Amino acid sequence: MGINITYYIVNENDIEKLKAKDLDFETYLSDHVTKIHEYKGFWFKHNVFGQGIKSWNPLIELICCLDTSSNNVCRKILNENNLNPDSVLGSNFYLIKPSTVVSIFEELKKISLFDIELATENPELIAKVVNAPGYHMYGIKNKQSMVIEFMELINAFYTAQQGKKAIVINLG
Repeated sequence: MGINITYYIVNENDIEKLKAKDLDFETYLSDHVTKIHEYKGFWFKHNVFGQGIKSWNPLIELICCLDTSSNNVCRKILNENNLNPDSVLGSNFYLIKPSTVVSIFEELKKISLFDIELATENPELIAKVVNAPGYHMYGIKNKQSMVIEFMELINAFYTAQQGKKAIVINLG
């Protein structure tokens, strides 16, 4: 098995309502956020991103290495200040507020798929990521997995910033 990552697109106001009513966050996610519909024989999920592959930690570390912002904004993706900010979220959830989503997306859109592919062939970057603390960091060597995970990440941030929404990241 292992640790996977899922990105949920949520209204920040809904989290405040959950706090006020002391409702279970995981129930809220399954009942109100995860929407699935069928289109021409394909099933699509709305507001939920992630492939269940184990490249999320090396990808985020790689993105932080490629981040050209003055404040290394991509470090905010799994910043411990976002972890379990209140009792409504479980201990494996990170909350990224809409304003931070926008600033992270502005940096993410500067990174291309080609940049990710090249980075997975760069011995210096590979060594930097593999030697960083984290889960399954040698996953940077799997180019296909890194590209898939990058697409999920950028799609989540794109969708959230388009709707001026927050992202809740579940490590599970």
